[in-house]
Amino acid sequence: MGPESVHIDEFGKVLGNYEDGDNGVYVHQGANSSKDYKKDYDSKTNTAAGGKKIGELGGTIDVNEIYKNLVDKNARESADLNILQFREKVRGRGDWDLKNDKESIFGLGNDGKTSFKFEANIMEAQDIGNHHFGVVGKANHTFTEEFMLEQAGAAQMAAGTSKPEWQKQQRRVIVGGSGTPTTIIVMFPPYGDDPRDQKWIKAGFKYYERK
Repeated sequence: MGPESVHIDEFGKVLGNYEDGDNGVYVHQGANSSKDYKKDYDSKTNTAAGGKKIGELGGTIDVNEIYKNLVDKNARESADLNILQFREKVRGRGDWDLKNDKESIFGLGNDGKTSFKFEANIMEAQDIGNHHFGVVGKANHTFTEEFMLEQAGAAQMAAGTSKPEWQKQQRRVIVGGSGTPTTIIVMFPPYGDDPRDQKWIKAGFKYYERK
């Protein structure tokens, strides 16, 4: 399979991709489907089909406009979600699992080669996903930052991809009202999570606070 042009909407949703020798990624503002640009497309003379080129798969894609559109829209939606609805959105393979969504440019670019430019940062798909998690989590106004970071670590450990050096913990004995001692395990940063993931989740917190 050769190079293919990718055509997306203003939120990064993939509307179409064509094996035409062009690795370009093109944004079509206001488009809802391929019908909105396909009449202008020609595999030899007009692979852009009127879209704005923001980069190439396998290279760096400037997502300053489309990611801002997406994360701001999802932050507004998150504010109205209950806990169960939020969990369903952010779970693995859920609607907001960006790096695994092949119908978005972030999932399509989760290939170990493509990077994304947002603000002053060069990020990979996993970084975008963690940043997004931080933003929508803060926007929900239900969870503390510490709780979200802990949950990210719990997910990493549940997936079996955590490393021992990330699992900083301490056993503590507490005595309840009945006088019976109970041993609990207290996790410390990065709570079993990849420190890189925690970094981008925190960046998402800060982004939301700047809004």
